[in-house]
Amino acid sequence: LDVEWVRGRPASLLQLSCGSECLVLRLSQMAIPPPALQLLLHEDRVLKVGVGVHHDMERLESWLRIAALRDRTLDIAPPPSARGGVDIAPLALSVCGPGGLGLSQIAWR
Repeated sequence: LDVEWVRGRPASLLQLSCGSECLVLRLSQMAIPPPALQLLLHEDRVLKVGVGVHHDMERLESWLRIAALRDRTLDIAPPPSARGGVDIAPLALSVCGPGGLGLSQIAWR
C-alpha cells in the first residue's frame, strides 16, 4: 500500500498491490470513497504493508473521516542502521503466527 499527497493537502493517490496486480486510484478525483475500498481498508484479515504505511493510513483516515484503519499495518521501512536491508521476521510472525514456517511456506501463504 502506498499513498501520495502534496504537503498540506489531503491524500491524492492510492496504490494497492496484491501479487502481480496493481490498482492506482486517484483519490483527489473522488467525492466519496467507494464502499468496496472502505471495506477493504477496514478488513482485519488484510495486512496493509508499505514503507511509511502507518502515516499513509493516517492520511486515509483523514480522507475517509474514520478512525482505526492502522490496526493491521506493517511498516517495512528499514531503520537507518539497516543499510538497505529489511527484516521480514515481524511480517512472518504477523501473517503466520509463531509456527516456525520457512520462507517458502510463508511465500505460499
